[in-house]
Amino acid sequence: MKLTSSVWLMNEQGELLLQLRGPNQYNNPNTWGNGAGGGIDPGETPLIAIARETKEELGIDIPLEKFIFLGDFFSVAKNSGQEKHLHLFFARGDWKISEMKMEPSEITALQYESLSEIKKLIGTFACSIQPEKIELLEKYLNKE
Repeated sequence: MKLTSSVWLMNEQGELLLQLRGPNQYNNPNTWGNGAGGGIDPGETPLIAIARETKEELGIDIPLEKFIFLGDFFSVAKNSGQEKHLHLFFARGDWKISEMKMEPSEITALQYESLSEIKKLIGTFACSIQPEKIELLEKYLNKE
């Protein structure tokens, strides 16, 4: 089982960052996913891993205290069947796509979308976002 971390990034307008995964990605290529994420390296905590992944994939340095842990769950990648234990985080900031330095081997496009538009994508062939990610995000946002 692969240990992973993932993050929802929300801009000041309340929109969430989506990434279009690259065509050569092992899991869920050419599908829209949330913000950033990836595997947890040996010796890393989920928090350290998501800070590293956000820097590697998007070129954004987010202080650890800005990440809010939303919860964790188990999932299976659509195309590979790989089992994952995912740790989900949230962060809010004024990040502009034009200032991001996306990792071209992993991401082919970035865009911000409203939560309602993202919910329409869930379950489609073009989206790899698990329903649990939306549920944990909504639970947090409803408490704010």
